[in-house]
Amino acid sequence: MKLTYPASVTLAYDAANYEQPAISDLNWTIGKASYDMTGAGWDYPDPFVFDGTEKIVELTGLPDGVTAFYSGNTATAIGNFTASVTLAYDAANYEQPAISDLNWTIGKASFDMTSAGWDYTDPFAVDGSEKIVELTGLPDGVTVAFTVATRQLPSGTILLLSLSAMSQSIMCNQSFQTEG
Repeated sequence: MKLTYPASVTLAYDAANYEQPAISDLNWTIGKASYDMTGAGWDYPDPFVFDGTEKIVELTGLPDGVTAFYSGNTATAIGNFTASVTLAYDAANYEQPAISDLNWTIGKASFDMTSAGWDYTDPFAVDGSEKIVELTGLPDGVTVAFTVATRQLPSGTILLLSLSAMSQSIMCNQSFQTEG
């Protein structure tokens, strides 16, 4: 909204030597100012990675006199989110400032498996004893579920190997002789 003000003037002059000067009245206005929002933006340079903690996106660089009230700007779980903001400002003297909604993400994390591996280094010799290989160095949050593998040995024996969630080990728990 623009406010309009009239201006008029009465001029004093040397009437004995000059004609009366004239100047028209003026209607002048004061319009609303605009906030400088060029430095305002969401503090979200890159997608977040899940770590179990709450993630927050907020505006930075708001000019003095502008206050943000957020919706959808916090999350803890993996997903895609939309943050929006309502801006409080001096509506009598300023145009409404605007900031676009933000689409933001919390993505899946990766486990650091650099220390994980099997403790197997050399082939086993068939000697009738139980053979075990163990998985070591698993990071917190990773456990063995279950794996089964079979292998036929040159002797014709087939080994049934199982990996249990309890032990993180593969044990030869049965062997079968092939016919032939």
